[in-house]
Amino acid sequence: MSHFMPQIPGYYYDATRNRYFKVVNHPTAPAQSAWSSDAVKKRKLEDDKMQRAAERMKLNKNRVKRSPALMRPLHGGDLSREIHGSVQQDMGPTAIAANLVHRGSILFNDARWGASQNMSCMSVIGKDKFTDLGFAYISPDGNSIASSYIPRDGKGQVHRRLIVDGGYSVPGNRAAPYHEGEHEQVSAIKFDHHRNFIITASSRPEPFIPLRVHRVVTMHKLWKDCKRPFVRLGQVSNVGTPISIPASPEMSAYHHPFGLDIQQPTDDYYEIHALAIPDIQTRVICAIGSNRGILRYDESLITSLSADSMAYPMTTLANPNQGLHWAAPSPLRPTSFPPQSCRDIFTVDFLRGHDMIILGGGRPGRCLVTDARVRDDHWQSFQHGTSITHIKSLNQHHVLVSGTRNKMCIYDLRMVDREHRTTSDGPDKWKSLHSKQEPALSLVDFPEYKNNAHIKIGFDVDIEAGIVATAHDDGRVALHSLQSGNQLESPAIDMVKADVESRGPIKTLQFAKMNNDAHSSLFVGAGSTMKVFSYGPVMADDDEA
Repeated sequence: MSHFMPQIPGYYYDATRNRYFKVVNHPTAPAQSAWSSDAVKKRKLEDDKMQRAAERMKLNKNRVKRSPALMRPLHGGDLSREIHGSVQQDMGPTAIAANLVHRGSILFNDARWGASQNMSCMSVIGKDKFTDLGFAYISPDGNSIASSYIPRDGKGQVHRRLIVDGGYSVPGNRAAPYHEGEHEQVSAIKFDHHRNFIITASSRPEPFIPLRVHRVVTMHKLWKDCKRPFVRLGQVSNVGTPISIPASPEMSAYHHPFGLDIQQPTDDYYEIHALAIPDIQTRVICAIGSNRGILRYDESLITSLSADSMAYPMTTLANPNQGLHWAAPSPLRPTSFPPQSCRDIFTVDFLRGHDMIILGGGRPGRCLVTDARVRDDHWQSFQHGTSITHIKSLNQHHVLVSGTRNKMCIYDLRMVDREHRTTSDGPDKWKSLHSKQEPALSLVDFPEYKNNAHIKIGFDVDIEAGIVATAHDDGRVALHSLQSGNQLESPAIDMVKADVESRGPIKTLQFAKMNNDAHSSLFVGAGSTMKVFSYGPVMADDDEA
């Protein structure tokens, strides 16, 4: 208001009191008065300074002008993208998610398997060496292994009848799914591309490690034929025997069901919850997440598995424990289960580009970081805050962790506050580690992720596209951006919904790149059907299979 009142020399206008005061010297003016001569001079200097700053800002604003080169449609767009980045942060993932199309389904429901639940596990291999077929190993009911080829027509549509229509020479000339064997409570299925191994694990409590390794039957390279698949599904394969790891000094004789005499701990048992295969060719076959910690499985156990091996479980191994190593904790306590922080490992993954660094997490909510290049009894961890259901290494520094209570985050391993403990520190150190519940600071959060309490739930990541696919506890499937954590709109994926009351949420999802495709397809195990979603336009005459 003082700006609108006339300025009278020698007087000061007080806007709060709405009156003029005579400017007086400091000794005679009241303390802290605004009309003292010193206060008036100080205020005048401040006003002049603010006015000069405003004039300077206005002058600088007029000096900044957009370059004429940036105004050109073609060159200007390229320069703007290079200097400032994309206009929309999620432009790539959004475009891919919005253009996913349902390409058909492969049905695994027949007289051998019912449709009372969703698929338990799935391993899709999109590229066959000889043909354009893909193939998949799945567990339709959690207690058996089935397989099927994945044929596609010229439009990318998937249907099993295309095997016959395309003239493919498959084992038995059958279009029905193949029965590969029985394995109770199947918890994980993984395919090793470098060795042509199928590795299956079970969560059923057993006195031995319930892990089986199958070498798939393949064609000889001299018989290459574009209509004869390299991998022969449904054939008798070479099977690696389940593995025994003593965990207690109290041992008793135990007769293995496959005829191998081993030693059984009297009180201990094993459950496998997760498997992971390194993304590089190495001697390490897989990492194992169990109820007793993390294990690493290398070639020294299966060196006798070759093309000339007998087609039944091996019983000639001198040391059935050779090749299987504890990653964390090691060694186990002889008279008890491992510490609480290492029990019930629900998920494992190798750090990208490494075969010796293993990430694992489970019920305690701690993400373990183990390095086999240092002493086995040293390990690091950080707190996620909830029980961990999935871990995925995005690169050498970033890790995606999902868990219960609707929490999914990306962490930077260089920035998180990691704890370091060894098993030699004693029980007090383990107790202090478990009692620290402060979650680590995340890099990206996913606020729309919905999984309140399920451990076995679908999850996979397409790192190239920047998309993570998750199953929600309401039976739906959602796509999220790895860049921002936002949920992406996808009309085709939004239509997928499982019957939660009778079957529960969807348990298995996987991205896999098919032959001659630029982008990965998403495979969803809904009920006894494997649905396929691929990037591309909707064809007017597409047949929904």
